[in-house]
Amino acid sequence: MVRMELCRSRIPNTMFEEILEDLSLAETQYGPMSMHDNEEARSRYISVLFNRIIGVFGTAIVNKPEGLLDSRFSKRGRIEHHFVSLRSTSVVFIEVKRIWTLGKGRLDVKAQVLAECAACDFANQKEGYWTPILAVLCDGINLEFMVFDSSSKTVYTSGWAFALMLECENEVDFIKSVKRTAERLFDWFVMAYINGIRAFEHVSSRKSDLEGMPRKSTENWGDALAHAERAHWFLREGHNCLASQEWSKAEELARQGVELLKQSVSELPSYLLMPQEVPRNRKWAVCFEESVENDPRSANRRWEF
Repeated sequence: MVRMELCRSRIPNTMFEEILEDLSLAETQYGPMSMHDNEEARSRYISVLFNRIIGVFGTAIVNKPEGLLDSRFSKRGRIEHHFVSLRSTSVVFIEVKRIWTLGKGRLDVKAQVLAECAACDFANQKEGYWTPILAVLCDGINLEFMVFDSSSKTVYTSGWAFALMLECENEVDFIKSVKRTAERLFDWFVMAYINGIRAFEHVSSRKSDLEGMPRKSTENWGDALAHAERAHWFLREGHNCLASQEWSKAEELARQGVELLKQSVSELPSYLLMPQEVPRNRKWAVCFEESVENDPRSANRRWEF
């Protein structure tokens, strides 16, 4: 395995406040991390970090909790999430019991993660797309980020990195650990999104060459990719500004980066996005039942409350 350096994409304050609110609600439901006595509770708690991050991409990235392979780890003591970016599995997040990552068991767990990545890579190529598989291994306390690149037959790893701190002297230290972990995950998902666009742009360009004429979709993919790559630069630069204590600049770069990401998503073909059945940002000036009663779409229906 080749060592790689972890990067962070800055999360704007407003988005980070929402992440903390989600964690607070999760703690109300599952209790604090120090009291979790099984991996299921810990996984549901940690997965809350994904909510706001994935929300930035609309439905371009969706979470499908499942495993492609059967193993002794998947039956008990292991929780797995496959994040599908533009119809290709790009991020594999696996949480296992901490005891499995100690001693000789650590090699078995990593081998299973890489086997899962290989299965995802094979599934993607069957659909005609290729993208590096980004994996995250979590033992409930630490995270290890890995890249499975089948084209160069290389696996990159960050080594173990601290995630959420269980025991902190004060809440500031815990919040710092949340920010650090969330921004590393955010950077990971931005890369996965960019890789997905590149895969589709490559397919579209190849079809253009075969047809001997430019395709409109190729231009659209190019625009979406340009905005996504520029957004990634803004978000990483926003984090880098903290070293020189340029607080306002860091926040502004993060805000612009998120807006560019959303613009990129808006340029994607609609057939690639998942339909949403639950309306977003829906508000009523009066109580819900009264609003529905006066809605012309419900005129010919019988509503029961």
